Amino acid sequence: MRIVSLVPSTSANLCAFGYQDQIVGCTSFCVEPPNLHRQCQLVGGTKDPDLNLIRSLEPDLVFVNTEENRRQDIRVLAAEYQLVEDFPRSPYDVVPMLRSWAEILPCSKLIVETAEEIEARLSQVQSNGKRGSFVYLIWQNPYMVVGRDTYISKLLEIYGYENAVESSERYPALDAAALRDLKADIVFFSSEPFPFRKRQMKQCFEECELKGEPFKIDGRLMSWHGIHLLRAMESLGRSGTDSELMSQVNF
Repeated sequence: MRIVSLVPSTSANLCAFGYQDQIVGCTSFCVEPPNLHRQCQLVGGTKDPDLNLIRSLEPDLVFVNTEENRRQDIRVLAAEYQLVEDFPRSPYDVVPMLRSWAEILPCSKLIVETAEEIEARLSQVQSNGKRGSFVYLIWQNPYMVVGRDTYISKLLEIYGYENAVESSERYPALDAAALRDLKADIVFFSSEPFPFRKRQMKQCFEECELKGEPFKIDGRLMSWHGIHLLRAMESLGRSGTDSELMSQVNF
């Protein structure tokens, strides 16, 4: 089977499930595992894939994501290839997504087992009470945060955190006054897509007059599904805060 993946998290999962040798094309953002780029053709970015290059690879399956890839590219590829389009909006959506993969990929026992493990962990989650309100920053200039209708927010909510952002937008931009007025107990600075550094976190706190506790959080573990979700759940399920997933920042 010849696979093209235009989704970084999907590429990482496919490799973890044993399909790395079958991936013939991926995007420049598909960085896990590190050696993937050396063995398959780079076909551009998630927003600007080279469709003719993809055609030259003659894929049997093309994986895309509703939010990460452009609708016009998805339409073209869907007309020419067997397309797998995913858009998990919460951790609970990951289980049926993986099971749908297992139906079309050969030797899918590990996929099924991963889906079962995620399902079991979700059913056993105990939030241990409220952990406080949060704001989760993903971008600087302008400041952008995750809204409640996002995978990231819903993952944190499962473990007792409450999103202080009430906007109906998925990723609203907020000015300094709006961020201040949220009065969030916890301020998460994501490692991606904007890689917040300590000086930028401090600048945000001063500029927005924030009073909550600042944390650096692994954006990849928080937003990539499948195997990354298992790692995120393991960290979130612990009682402490400093972990593989997040660490408190001191200014």
